[in-house]
Amino acid sequence: MIITTTKAAGAITAQKAEALAVRWEASYQQRNKRSIKKWLLETGEAIYVAGDEADMFYPPHSRNGFFFHPSMAKLRAKRVMDGGRDPLVEAAGISEGMSVLDCTLGLGSDSIVLSAATGKTGQVQALEKTKEIEEVVKKGLQQWKQSDVLLNEAMERVNTVHADYSEWLREAPAASWDVVYFDPMFHEALAESSSMEPLREAASYGGLQAADVREALRVCRKRVVFKEHTRSPVWNTFPEAVRKKSHAAFAYGILEKDV
Repeated sequence: MIITTTKAAGAITAQKAEALAVRWEASYQQRNKRSIKKWLLETGEAIYVAGDEADMFYPPHSRNGFFFHPSMAKLRAKRVMDGGRDPLVEAAGISEGMSVLDCTLGLGSDSIVLSAATGKTGQVQALEKTKEIEEVVKKGLQQWKQSDVLLNEAMERVNTVHADYSEWLREAPAASWDVVYFDPMFHEALAESSSMEPLREAASYGGLQAADVREALRVCRKRVVFKEHTRSPVWNTFPEAVRKKSHAAFAYGILEKDV
């Protein structure tokens, strides 16, 4: 992997990029005037681009870079903070002050909404297996500023961790989080979800495993929630899950903790 900077990046960003290259055991190279698209073609390597305000990640041979943007999470989070409804918040039974473990950070949209719902006294921690995604989103959550101060605070409260949730859950204490949430990548992509295209190129696939859900039920105090395509075989694996349909193509599965 190559780590570089945007063309206009300052000295501090360059120093951080060099430090990141050391941490990831990657190659730091000065950007100069090189075109990222041409660089990708010439090297066939992934390129991580650090910027003063935001970072981008380009998987090998990718057409588009992965970058952070709150997108629809802005509207969803604002609706929640104004007392409105959100399908995920309802499926997870979230209220202010609760703690939520989001096992699949991705673009960070659900984590932002969950943070808005749990409020200043709550806690949202999001795990991400792909280190480049976690790094991009972590920086975005802290530095992307909206005109809405409460939304900024909700984003800043999300704590991201580079971790494989299968391994993380096995080591987590029992009953340590109110809710555990999974939103794994759909193997059958939603045609209209163009904003997910850069994420698909960089994301980790594998599907939701029964062993991970069992660990999540051990770790949660209240419930486990997962989001899946309505035609996913996962529904056959968890026939006891209560379905809460949110979209024509997907639904939330709810598994209550046995008390």
